[in-house]
Amino acid sequence: MRGRLATECHYSQEYISEMSFLDVQKMGEYWLLEPPLASLYFSVHFQRKSKAKGQQTMNLIPNTGASKPWDKQPEHIKKAIIGHYLAANPGKSEADFEKDRIAQQRARYASRLEEARKTKRTNN
Repeated sequence: MRGRLATECHYSQEYISEMSFLDVQKMGEYWLLEPPLASLYFSVHFQRKSKAKGQQTMNLIPNTGASKPWDKQPEHIKKAIIGHYLAANPGKSEADFEKDRIAQQRARYASRLEEARKTKRTNN
């Protein structure tokens, strides 16, 4: 909790040390109603996906659809995403991440193509 108070509220370590337990507890209860921005960002951009039996997918999928393509992402963003993937998928490597990323990209493109074909059929 100390780290979150320091990073989310920008409190100094001295100020945090002087806080009463009741104040810290109130902050935690408030965060249940109004979570910090970092928590909201993580929940939106890194959605947990469950694996179907035999399905090869990432456990943490970055939602970067509206941002830059993967090869144009800054290096620190790529490392963070790969780090989350490796933490959520023990035993996997960066090569496995790349294979899963490409497979997911192809699956997204295929679903978009199918959706466009359905729309075109219904409009004709």
